Amino acid sequence: MYEYVSRIMRIKLSSMKTKQIYGYYINPDHYVLRREKIEEVVNGLGLASTYRINPFIDTDPNKCNRMSRAHLMAIEMADTKKHYPYILFEDDCLPMQDFPKEIPIPAEADLIYLGGSRYWDPQLPPMGLGLFDDDYLRVLYMLSAHAILIPDANGANIIWEAYTKAISKGEFNDVHLAKASDKYNFLVPKKGFYFYQEGVNEGVTRFYL
Repeated sequence: MYEYVSRIMRIKLSSMKTKQIYGYYINPDHYVLRREKIEEVVNGLGLASTYRINPFIDTDPNKCNRMSRAHLMAIEMADTKKHYPYILFEDDCLPMQDFPKEIPIPAEADLIYLGGSRYWDPQLPPMGLGLFDDDYLRVLYMLSAHAILIPDANGANIIWEAYTKAISKGEFNDVHLAKASDKYNFLVPKKGFYFYQEGVNEGVTRFYL
């Protein structure tokens, strides 16, 4: 059974009203249909405010790198605005269940996955789950990046380091983030995921723990 990592020096956030949480979603200008869907989703959650990240024109032929840099743009903007906690969405997110009016955010949480997947990469051990508290399980080696709650700058720095490494290798960002899960507390709600990815990823992201 996996144990949680102690973060006794971190300020305890406890529960946060949804209206106190910010939202950032990645959507390029040319994805108009996706924009309409994701804006309907995020605007219906009751968040404090939401922001669209329109990735700059990126000539890198590596799609993985382009996506990683788009996430880093969102993280940089949120940090500049001191918008913690916030949820970082990709634009193919759709809801799986009603979003709560209040979200528990444990002091020991580094990242909270609000969407998951059953994808696997040979660089990683199999995905594992362990007890954490009454609201969450700790997850290891899960590949997912379409809906992540980032509690504070510590969590943002974990993603920044992982995605920067992914860019240096031209690999998927969520693989390198998953590699960090054995050192940090990456959590998933016991009640189940709130978001899945539509389209080709639906079969592996719309599932229940």
